[in-house]
Amino acid sequence: FKETADDLRQSVEPEINMIQQEVKMVEQDLQSSMKEAEDTIKGAGDAASAGINEGNKPA
Repeated sequence: FKETADDLRQSVEPEINMIQQEVKMVEQDLQSSMKEAEDTIKGAGDAASAGINEGNKPA
């Protein structure tokens, strides 16, 4: 039984490691995309605020 478990571990471990690496890459990609979206939203909000403030200034 121990031999079978060791054989199974040896065949499965590389796959698990590869999957973990892929998950890490996807997480990093997601974080990057979220930060980019957040920056875009902030930029759009700042631009809208600037536009509103410009419109409210007395002549």
